[in-house]
Order: sequence, then structure tokens, then C-alpha cells
Amino acid sequence: TDIITHSLPRTGNPGAAMRRSFLTVSAFCLIAIHPATLAANTASTGRPIDRIVVVVNDEVVTESELHARLGEVSKRIAAQKIQAPPENALKKQVLERIILEHLQLQIARQAGVEAGDDKVNMALQTIAEQNRMGLDDLYKTLAQDGVGKAAFREQIRNQIVIQQLIDREIGNRITVSDTEVENF
Repeated sequence: TDIITHSLPRTGNPGAAMRRSFLTVSAFCLIAIHPATLAANTASTGRPIDRIVVVVNDEVVTESELHARLGEVSKRIAAQKIQAPPENALKKQVLERIILEHLQLQIARQAGVEAGDDKVNMALQTIAEQNRMGLDDLYKTLAQDGVGKAAFREQIRNQIVIQQLIDREIGNRITVSDTEVENF
């Protein structure tokens, strides 16, 4: 608390001194209470704090993210009645896919590639139409599968951003001559 108190400007104003004391006490309470609150939350829920599986540049992939994605993939495999690979191999493949997505999204952010709400809404409408249902029915179906509306929107947004990045990078490198077009 001394560091906080000494770092605040001192004035002859008693109101300022009172504010300094309040800030000092507030900062001390935040510092003292925060770890206790965190421990209480962990103890009350009975769940351990999420574990980091891998760090992708400046982002982490948590164990809960990996397990959620494994669950999604396992459900899709079961729905398609395909024999699943061994659990270790599937886990490795899913983790590699998550890492690749994180890298692609990081590159897209650096390049300024974004997907606005209008593009996401259009994509969601297209998905609903392809499944011969309305958007509300699509969300209900997803909810039955344990996928929330916000999470699904974010997945679609990420897919759009990655596709735009791929189109941008590949489009810049491909040139087709008139001769090639005529030969085709």
C-alpha cells in the first residue's frame, strides 16, 4: 500500500488526502480480495481452473476448448456413422486444427481481414436455407446439439475470415495467361 500511496500526487487539500486514502484502501482491498475470491469461486464450483494445453504466439488453447472441439468432432463422426480414429490420434488432429485456426486468425487480424455482421448474417441464412429451415429453427437445432447461438456465430465469423485470408493470399499469387485460358 505504501507504493500506491506514494505514487499518488500529494496536495494540501484535505479532500485530496481523503481520496488518496480511499484509493489506497480500495487498491489494497482489490489486491487482497481478488485471490481469495478466485479461490472461493474455484472451491464453490468444485471445478479446477482451466489448464493451458498449448500457446499459439500470444494466445492460449485451453483444455476446455480442446475438449469442446473434441466433443463436436466426435458428434459429427457419430452422426455420419464413420469409424472414429483412435482417441489419441483424434485428439492430436483436433489440436493441430485448433492451432492452425489460431494462426490463421492471427494472420488475418494482422492483415486487417474482418467479417462484419452482415456477412455473418448472410452466411447463417444460407446455412439455414441449405438445411431447409428458418434461422430460428437452425438455432434450436444447434441448441439441442449443445451449441450456443453466440458460439456458432463466432465459428461462422472465424470461417469467413479464414476463407477471406486464403482467397486474398492465393488470389495474389495466381495468374492465368490468355493462352492458358484459350488452351483450356
